[in-house]
Amino acid sequence: MSKNSFKDLEDLYTKERSNASDETKKKLNANINLFGLVSNLIELYIPKVGSIIGALDNGPSQSDKNNKKQPNK
Repeated sequence: MSKNSFKDLEDLYTKERSNASDETKKKLNANINLFGLVSNLIELYIPKVGSIIGALDNGPSQSDKNNKKQPNK
């Protein structure tokens, strides 16, 4: 019977991937930390962006209009 080269490739692949679970865990932990950082940044800055847009949308306040009419007081 001839030698099965696909079986040899499978054996070679499993030998090369013997410590792959440790590498996979490290990569997953790095991705989890990255997503945690991004979510913290979004949670911190999105409410402030909303308040800034709201402040810009309101325009000048009534006290600002009064100050323009009477600049020397």
